[in-house]
Amino acid sequence: MLLNTRFNARLSRVHVLLCVTLTLPALADTRVDETAIDRRDFVTCPAIRIDGSQFAEQDRSLICDAAARAREFFRSFGIGIRQSIRIEASSEAGGLPHIGSFSLTDRIVRLTGQRRAGSEMAGDTLFGLPLNETLYRSVVVHELAHAIANQHFVDARPSLVAQEYIAYVAQLSTLETATRARILAANSLPAYASVDEMSSTYYAMDPSGFGIKVYRHFLSLDDPGAFLRGLLSGDIKAETSEYRLP
Repeated sequence: MLLNTRFNARLSRVHVLLCVTLTLPALADTRVDETAIDRRDFVTCPAIRIDGSQFAEQDRSLICDAAARAREFFRSFGIGIRQSIRIEASSEAGGLPHIGSFSLTDRIVRLTGQRRAGSEMAGDTLFGLPLNETLYRSVVVHELAHAIANQHFVDARPSLVAQEYIAYVAQLSTLETATRARILAANSLPAYASVDEMSSTYYAMDPSGFGIKVYRHFLSLDDPGAFLRGLLSGDIKAETSEYRLP
């Protein structure tokens, strides 16, 4: 779940506009049964199948790109996609504005289209920058990272720190180089020295700051892939907290 200082991505009331089914090939060739699928209902692109047409064409393109980026990020560390991931376009009536969320309960990624997200965030920023296509795509990567990691966590209710570490590292690692460099140059926050310093309290107070600190920690590691796999297996213990994703 990606938050900024004002906009909590948690969805208290979600109204589904459409359902998007992502079929992301795993390292092993895992295929979805297509015999009952009416292909006229799908828009296809690399590593993704979009069901429905209520996402704007631009959003569909950004989601496709984000899916491919997320898949390749995990693939580079030997972490595959085990099953298809479901995305629902969502709206929120009377709740806090949001960009996206992932629920451990129903394992669904919910996203707001870029145009509405930008309107709701008018005057606010993400990592200190106004929302644009590049940052919106990075949010999609963040939420897909939650969904992919959820397929590998040994603990059915992993700690928030472990979940957000992985999501932010995927988000910033797949961000365009120039945008990432701009974000890091504007934020002098140091890397976490170890997992013991990471806390859900800091994340709740400054989500973007938490993301920058864990990304810099990730860059400092001799074997970042082993660290990611350790978080997923539970061999590396992140903070245990009552504050978890829904």
